[in-house]
Amino acid sequence: MINKSLLENHFGNIKKSRFEELATQWQAEKIWKQKSQHIALELLDYLDENNLTQKAFAERMGLSPQAINKWLKGQENFTLETIAKLEAVMQKKLIQTVTNSSANEMVMEESKTIKQEYSKPALYQNSNFTTAKVIAMHGDYNIKTKGC
Repeated sequence: MINKSLLENHFGNIKKSRFEELATQWQAEKIWKQKSQHIALELLDYLDENNLTQKAFAERMGLSPQAINKWLKGQENFTLETIAKLEAVMQKKLIQTVTNSSANEMVMEESKTIKQEYSKPALYQNSNFTTAKVIAMHGDYNIKTKGC
């Protein structure tokens, strides 16, 4: 292993890298930045669907066009107040909070849909179309095949 003092004697003062600090910051911001980007995409869709300019939308929001431009870059850490105003103007839910009971209901409903879809046999044919196999997938994800 190379001694730091030997390197400093040869190359001069070695500055500590900011990589670890920047990586930690990036990791901490990753979750809200992803949500910010989703909101920016929803806003872009809204502007497009309603033939609105950023300036016109800014007027509806009571803000400057520069603020809207900043939002559309997907780097804005929105407050709940701002999200509520956006939802009111766009007449669309951008975020959703759920209680434990409603979360359980959503999971159960989704599970039913998935189970129904995967309990239907799927027909797959080989390349020469002379034989076919039925593959049935069940909730336990075991695959069973039968020749036809």
